[in-house]
Amino acid sequence: MYLLMLLATYMSAIYGYNLSARPDYDRDIVRKKAMAVLTRFIAHHSEVTRLVSKINKGDYSDDILFILPGDMIYSDSSISGKGKDVNLVYDQDERTGVEKTFYLRKTSDSESANIMQMGKRLYGDDEMISKIVCLDRDMSCTDDNSEGYEFCQGPDGEFGKVETCNVATDPSDPGQIVGTCCNSSNEVFIVSYKKVDAQWLGKITGEVGIDFTNAIKEREFYNNVGVISWKNGSWQFRGRMRFLPSYRHAEAEWYKTHALDDYFPSTMKEKTAWTLPNEVFKREFFRDKDGNDMCNKGCIFTIKQFL
Repeated sequence: MYLLMLLATYMSAIYGYNLSARPDYDRDIVRKKAMAVLTRFIAHHSEVTRLVSKINKGDYSDDILFILPGDMIYSDSSISGKGKDVNLVYDQDERTGVEKTFYLRKTSDSESANIMQMGKRLYGDDEMISKIVCLDRDMSCTDDNSEGYEFCQGPDGEFGKVETCNVATDPSDPGQIVGTCCNSSNEVFIVSYKKVDAQWLGKITGEVGIDFTNAIKEREFYNNVGVISWKNGSWQFRGRMRFLPSYRHAEAEWYKTHALDDYFPSTMKEKTAWTLPNEVFKREFFRDKDGNDMCNKGCIFTIKQFL
């Protein structure tokens, strides 16, 4: 009996060598490569969020007093040696003169931080950028849908479209910033965007192809990850998201005709497409640190509410 089992195992092994490759093998490899890009992108965004949290708590108050709307965070690709791809630059240079580099992995005794897992690398500033967005009311409030909604009431008590909140300045010198509006009384977000490599773009359409979008479809909604492209005068998102501003008005309308214990359906919170509001994400929003357009051929995109 033992010999028969051994023979059967041997014959099965030989038969396995003659099996044809999986018909979807070439697609599966591409999909896994796309998922690896997304995983690294999300990990980079997480490191940015962690750094901003520390700055906001005042851990680096000797260098940065507060976060501001439009602050830019990126990894300096010009740095060489052990600090390459393991650093984050917090840049608000144009307004406060601050441009501070933080190392996320130990480089020397005087300039070190072991807070990023070994083996991980960040995308350089020529590939990925993160920005702070601070708003005076809900992101979903635009000219044609703001009237009468409590969350669309601005600091002046009037209903209107969403705008970037106003930072505190010195009355005697309006160019001198003395405080921030990026706090819990306003809407604060961290947005990250990354160039889409040419290998993921369709040769005919020039848009992000199905191989990459299929990888996005397998992620959970709470990641709020997808691709954006400029179409019909707005940035259009395709991916998976569960993001309050994308369904805020629909939820408000729901409770006008339903009891409070008849909860807004979870399935209506999960979106695969969203038009980013022009009031926040203007055509020129997605730029690199030198002002160059990063997303003219599309970008990977994620957004997270910070406060």
